[in-house]
Amino acid sequence: MKKAIFIIILVFVIAISYILITSKENEEEINNETTISSFEDCVLAGNPIMESYPRQCMDGDNVFVEEIENEIIEDEENLDEEVDENNYDEKESLLRTYLDENISELSPEEAVLGGTFFITSLTLNGENEFVVEYEDGHIALIASGEYSIDEEDNVNIQEFNILENEEPENEELEDEITETEE
Repeated sequence: MKKAIFIIILVFVIAISYILITSKENEEEINNETTISSFEDCVLAGNPIMESYPRQCMDGDNVFVEEIENEIIEDEENLDEEVDENNYDEKESLLRTYLDENISELSPEEAVLGGTFFITSLTLNGENEFVVEYEDGHIALIASGEYSIDEEDNVNIQEFNILENEEPENEELEDEITETEE
């Protein structure tokens, strides 16, 4: 019986030793596999992220800093958008000034009762196209056109065409109202 107990204890000690040895080997393998060498690795390992700019991740005594190259590229894209917006605003301003000064000469329709036209709306469409709404206090017109601006900021109008107003529908509606009233 003593021999049986001795064998059971021996098997038990061997099993415990085996478990301890294999778990230590597994732990070393895990440590070797999860070598942290970048900010992304540090975050993926579940380490704390410090709220700073740029963000930092701490793994024990090691601190990894987030690379922010992508944000710089985005800033350059935003800068390009701002340049486009400034260019658009500059074009619109130059065109509006030119049209304010020359709308009466450009318009195929003449102002009523010796009045003068003034611009009520200007929209730039496409690269060098525009739509302008203008009036003289008696009639309102809409025109589309094409323009260019040279290096010295001189505006040149290549095309200026009055668009059909939707007034006939309003006149028809007025006629219907008049007929109903009678």
